[in-house]
Amino acid sequence: MLALCSMKDYKQLLEDFVGIKSVSPDPNFKGEIHRAADWLKTLFTDGGFDVEVWEMEKGNPIVFANHIEDEGLETVLVYGHYDVMPAAKEDGWDTDPFQLVEKDGRLWGRGSVDNKGQVLIYIHTIIGLVASGKLGYNVKFMIEGGEEIGSPNIAQVLEDKKHELESDVILFSDGEMTADRPVIDAGCRGNMSFTVKYKTAKTNLHSGIYGGAIANSANEICRLVSKFHDENGRVQVSGFYDGVEEVTEDELEKIGNTDFDPDEIKKMTGVKKIFAENGEEYYVKIGLQPMLTVTGINSGYTGEGYSNIIPSNAEVRCNVRMVESQDPKKLAESIEKFVEKNTPDYIDWEFTFGSVCNPVKVDVDNQRVKDVTEILEEVYSKKVIFKYCGGSLPIVDDFKRVLGLDAISVGLGNEDCNMHGVNENFRSDLIEKGVLFVRRFFSKK
Repeated sequence: MLALCSMKDYKQLLEDFVGIKSVSPDPNFKGEIHRAADWLKTLFTDGGFDVEVWEMEKGNPIVFANHIEDEGLETVLVYGHYDVMPAAKEDGWDTDPFQLVEKDGRLWGRGSVDNKGQVLIYIHTIIGLVASGKLGYNVKFMIEGGEEIGSPNIAQVLEDKKHELESDVILFSDGEMTADRPVIDAGCRGNMSFTVKYKTAKTNLHSGIYGGAIANSANEICRLVSKFHDENGRVQVSGFYDGVEEVTEDELEKIGNTDFDPDEIKKMTGVKKIFAENGEEYYVKIGLQPMLTVTGINSGYTGEGYSNIIPSNAEVRCNVRMVESQDPKKLAESIEKFVEKNTPDYIDWEFTFGSVCNPVKVDVDNQRVKDVTEILEEVYSKKVIFKYCGGSLPIVDDFKRVLGLDAISVGLGNEDCNMHGVNENFRSDLIEKGVLFVRRFFSKK
């Protein structure tokens, strides 16, 4: 095993790690999921950790690694995940997504930042501290293989393994920096998705014979979608904003500390318009207010050429992001009632919704966070941003509810890392800073 003392060693390990196609949303990669867990077990074992692989009856293995440096020291639990989203070169990647490539000062590959690259910074650095006798904490790692599919079993695992996971601090990195400044998440929106299916006939029908005289499922689903929002983008579902609290002065102060450059956001995303007049409005919209958005519409024929039909079936898939004070169950009921009210009686319809991730806010005013903040600001020479994350991290709510601890979430990735997208990448200079941050935090004081 490598000595784990240089960027060269880190890159070699990450190349091996990225090369394992541990894609959790696709069951065809189940073997690769287990290969990733075995790879981590070997890495930890060779690094001086006691290791267990917790096999799940339903779900992917969790790697638990424990190192007791001194019984008198505090214990830090580090969380991460080894599973990744699907990727293929034909999606638009410049290179094979499962072959790590170094170019333009970045490491490119699926999982290079989400989350293999980030969690490997912790593993790489802490094993080095163990070997040199400079580790200042007892350390536990819990690295799961189902984060990209919503961590369906993680809450029960925390309940069942509560004793093994008992710690004084929880720390992890699974996000991005903002405007090249280090980020600590002050909260995360919740997440819920739903599907509406329409059926207007037994089969697709000839548009020349029936066109204009019967219902078209594609047209009908679009009419429903058009009713979700008013002209200002406000969701029109009755009760959608019930329980949403006013943004506090403290929250506005944290948001006000965040750099806002609309031109840079446009450049990075390729959008032509941002629906916010200033930084305060922008960060309130994406972090402290709920939203509903269409994530996919499917109907009719979209292959080569044209098929002159009237589609009989259509479906729309939507995603809802919730804030802490909302009730996910009531929200789902309100949306279903809205669909029922706005669906004509000549349409057969079906409404289903997926698993729910609860919204959560964390305490970022305690001494632990202050210690992390101080180290980050020393390493990056920039002020830390306390960010209300628009995305969802189910594990944060689970940690708080089951283990009674607010997890400290530190984004180490570059803002343009393109996690989940094509050409995912991790800037080499930020990897080096991440290593320095972890080394300083975990070293003997």
